[in-house]
Amino acid sequence: MLSSAHELSVSALQNILIAKINSDFNGDNAISLTSGGSINGRDDARVHLVANQADTKTYLNAATGIGDPLVMELPWVEAVTSDGDINIISNNDLYASLISAENGKVTLATIGDLTVEEISGDSWIYVDGYLAAGDMSYSEGTLVARDGVSVEHVDLHGKVEITVQAPSIEMNIDLTEGNEAKLSLLGYQGQSSEAIDIDVSAELTTFTLLSADNGQVAVSGDMNIEHCLIEHKMDILTEKMSLLINNDDPSAVDVSAQMMTPYGEFWLESDRYKLNTNVDVRYLEQDIQIYN
Repeated sequence: MLSSAHELSVSALQNILIAKINSDFNGDNAISLTSGGSINGRDDARVHLVANQADTKTYLNAATGIGDPLVMELPWVEAVTSDGDINIISNNDLYASLISAENGKVTLATIGDLTVEEISGDSWIYVDGYLAAGDMSYSEGTLVARDGVSVEHVDLHGKVEITVQAPSIEMNIDLTEGNEAKLSLLGYQGQSSEAIDIDVSAELTTFTLLSADNGQVAVSGDMNIEHCLIEHKMDILTEKMSLLINNDDPSAVDVSAQMMTPYGEFWLESDRYKLNTNVDVRYLEQDIQIYN
């Protein structure tokens, strides 16, 4: 075990293998590891990085990957690899300024809340708490959080489906490559999400699964919903139409189409002013064409 009450910096031309590093320093650069190869933890160690002071900051930079996995008990971390994967397990609440694996994938699990300013790389994130993220950039992955997910901005590239599972989901997504964003949104452990608030900028947004009690969905183009279950109410805004699904109140409101889903699961497709669905349509504007 390597222990320090001061700033600790280690640089290596090749791999760094950690049994345990413990820091009692309360400040920036408490632990700084730089590797020309990978940074990994020994298989026989329960925890590899420990720093319990509130203002401790840890920096990890490796050429060919971080963690297999790397188990940590840290309040704050920055982890960057130029050509490899990142695999981290945090045994507590974690704040991350940057998690970057631009040419690889990120696997991150926390026993507690996760707050991250920026994530780059295809991401599989599992949070036993609340996930709050600033910017994310990836083409495939899964976000699972027991208490909820909030992502300020996602740059999505590629045609692979993104899955999010949480009791509440708030996301703003920009598709930067291709013309179709594919999403699956549902609650934690396969239940219906209590609330969904999502905004997608894409020519076409396809929800392979959308399951929620209540929510609002806005897309800049057209939308396909392959499998959907709405318990109470959902507002949907496409490029050309405003749609309302309200299973609690049939009173007429000012929208392009007002619908109910008394029989549970349904599907819906929009094509400019055309609507194709098996939903029970209660009100329809004159310029909207309905097919079912």
